[in-house]
Amino acid sequence: ASLKLTNFTLEAWIKIEGYASTTETGTGGLTGVVPIITKGRAEAESAAVDINYFLGYRLSDMRPEADFEDNATSAVVSTGAGGVLSNCIWTHVAATYNTTTDEWKLYINGVLNTTLAAGGNFTPQSASNVNACIGSTLNTGTSIRPGFFNGRMDEVRIWNIARSCEEIKQY
Repeated sequence: ASLKLTNFTLEAWIKIEGYASTTETGTGGLTGVVPIITKGRAEAESAAVDINYFLGYRLSDMRPEADFEDNATSAVVSTGAGGVLSNCIWTHVAATYNTTTDEWKLYINGVLNTTLAAGGNFTPQSASNVNACIGSTLNTGTSIRPGFFNGRMDEVRIWNIARSCEEIKQY
């Protein structure tokens, strides 16, 4: 199955165990973020290398963040959670994007933390040729780029649907 997605859910159990390295997601996107599940990074403004999806957290305040680039305009569409992640504690994080409702949703431990209407008719850049990555970011080659997760991950899942709140609660 292809990981080039328009509707998606990104999920993982994470345990942050130390200082991590940050990356950015491009012009108008996220900065100072630690990658958890990614398909793309700041590389160039081109469909082939745009970000299809990114789930991570802001190192400065430990808040989950997510974004993608729109397939029509390359505009960055991002959201951040109000909740905070803790060090040395297993935590379930999830992000969904639904093109029908044009909504981002972020979850921490199965609880809906943030809902954001993206404010347009956006579709994640599913033409991106960048490989999916766990705990880091890649460019269109196979070189690992800035940003790495320092800790443990388990049960990483990339779904081609925006799972419901009830489904996320069953993590």
